[in-house]
Amino acid sequence: MVIAILVTPGSTAYLLTERFDRMLGISIATSVFSCVMGTYLSYHFDVSTGGAIVVFLTVLFMVAMVFAPKYGILAQSFRSQQPILDGKQGKG
Repeated sequence: MVIAILVTPGSTAYLLTERFDRMLGISIATSVFSCVMGTYLSYHFDVSTGGAIVVFLTVLFMVAMVFAPKYGILAQSFRSQQPILDGKQGKG
């Protein structure tokens, strides 16, 4: 559980940006948001606080993995469906 709390925010941030300064900010924001929401949800659903934080981090990572602009699943599938222009198209 400790490894998940250490690794997941950085992995989520890496999916969203390649600039280190932005990656640090996104990682910190992801961590703080997950800790607050995980604590809140664990109180209201009477579950383990650490487990709720890790589950919330995992959900955020999955969302980033699908919707990330460069490395996301949707972006990669969209790029693979685009026709490759070889310079011959568009010339009449």
